This record gives sequence, structure tokens and C-alpha cells, in this order.
Amino acid sequence: MEKQINYRRNYYTSDDSGKVYLLGLLIPLVVAIVWSLICGAIASSLGIEDFSKELWCKIPTLILTQISLLGLFFLYNKSAKVANSAANVKFKIGWKTTLICIALGVICLFGFICLTSCFDEFLKTIGYSIKSDLGIPLDNFGWFILTAIIGGLLPAICEELIFRGIIINGLRKNMKNGLAIVLSALMFAIMHGSLQQFIYPFCMGLVFGFVAVRTGSVVSSMIIHGVSNTLSIFIAYLQTKYNFTIAFVNEWWYYLISIASVVIVGIVIYLIDRYYFKRKNQSEFEKFDKSKISLFLWVSIFVGLIILIFNIVWNFQNPVK
Repeated sequence: MEKQINYRRNYYTSDDSGKVYLLGLLIPLVVAIVWSLICGAIASSLGIEDFSKELWCKIPTLILTQISLLGLFFLYNKSAKVANSAANVKFKIGWKTTLICIALGVICLFGFICLTSCFDEFLKTIGYSIKSDLGIPLDNFGWFILTAIIGGLLPAICEELIFRGIIINGLRKNMKNGLAIVLSALMFAIMHGSLQQFIYPFCMGLVFGFVAVRTGSVVSSMIIHGVSNTLSIFIAYLQTKYNFTIAFVNEWWYYLISIASVVIVGIVIYLIDRYYFKRKNQSEFEKFDKSKISLFLWVSIFVGLIILIFNIVWNFQNPVK
């Protein structure tokens, strides 16, 4: 009897992008709800009224939602018969590229931090509920390490495999690179489901997508993502340990610094691109077919917007007291 060969394609399309984005929106939400119900039952048996602030409930929620994205990556590729290599997970990016990505992670964090604080302050003035952290205490080094893993390492791997692995490469099959980078960054920002977490993820999403395309490897964006997230958590740890804050300053020069910082980030990326990335081999599609953009893509973005709008309304109606 002749053995049947299971062929796997080595590329994604916008149909894959739409389906994975929709699943990426819903699966972590379902996982969080199920775990919340389990926690509610446990809390009820222990006589705990507000279990949402309990670390034994909060920490597994953060971990499970990220792990669900990792599971989605492998299970979708298996069910859709797509090779994992289609996500451009190439570890041999070179030490120079690695150092540049680490530097970009640091530069982008400080480059966008003032802009983010300005936006947060604006949201406060219009009555939007602001969430300052993951809700994990950072009063000792052990908590910092755990938070760095949960908020730094896991998102850098799991979110990048989905967004700069599947989604952006699927979009690039049916549209130009520039549009694919912008749209994937917009989808990344919407996925966070919060008006507060929109500007920073969008800006970083542009950087992640651009670098992933330029280097031809999602590992590059993983490094930038991991460095920026971990450094942000480390700053929060230092603030807690030494009791200081990096506060918003409502002065004209602070807004000027915010704009200048973003411009500097843009200039740095332009120079790196011109004198380094353009000399590297890039993952390019010879052509794209804009007439075949999947309906799933628009449906998934619409669902993401509905979730985002719901959360915006909820935060306006439930301000922080």
C-alpha cells in the first residue's frame, strides 16, 4: 500500500491572518473566563469575596493567556497544513543584528515613554480608568524575575509568533510590505483591548513589523519586544524599591520632548535601515494579489474593534477611585 504524503505549504495568506487573529482574540478571552470561573469557585469555598486581586488567580491568568497563543501557533499550523518555518523563525540572525535589536528595544522604550505618559494623562482628564501595571508586587528581586518572565519573555515569544510570524506574513502575501506592517501594528494595538494600551503597542508594532520584514526573521522582533518589556518592568521594580516615580509633567517642554523622542527613534531606525538592514537578505514576496484579501481578515478586525469599544465604555463607566 502506497504511503500518503501530507504536503505542507511554506507561506501564509490573509485568510490565515484573519483566522489566526480572530482565534487570537477569542481563545485567550475564553481561557481567562474559564480560569476566572474556577477561581471564583475556589474563592467561594475559602470565603474570599474579591478573588480578582489574589495573586494565585492573577498570575496563572497572565500565563495561560500567553500560553494559549503559543498553542494556537502550533495547532493552527498543524490543522492548516502550514510549515512552522513559514513564520520565519530564523535564529541565525548574526551578532550584529542581535545587538542592534537589543539597542532598538532600549531606544524605543525611552523614545515612546513620554508620548505614552502624555496620552495617559489625557485619558485621565476625560475620566478613563488607567491601569498602571500587571498587578504583581515588585517589592523584591524574586517578584521582578517572575514578572519579567510573565510580562517580558512570554509575550515576546507568544505574541510575536502570532503577529510577526503568521499575521504579518499572511498580509504580505496579499498587500505591499508597508501596508502589511501598518495593518499588523493596528491589529496588535486593537488586540490589547484597551484605549490606554493603544498608542504604545501601535508604535512598537510598527517597529516590530519593520524589523521582522527587514531581517527576514521574527526572532529579531522577539528580541526588541523582550528587551523593551523587561526594561520597562525593571524600571518599575526600581521605582518600587527606591520609592521614586517618573511622573508626567504638564509643561510645554515635556510635550516637545515627547515629539522629539519619537522623531529621534524614527531617525535612528532610518539610519540603521539605510546602512545595515538594506544590506541584509530580506524575506520578500515577488508579487501580491490585492484582489484576494480574505473576508476573515475584515471580520476579525471588526470583532477586535467591538471588544475594544466595549472595554473603552467599561473603563469610562468604572473610573479608578
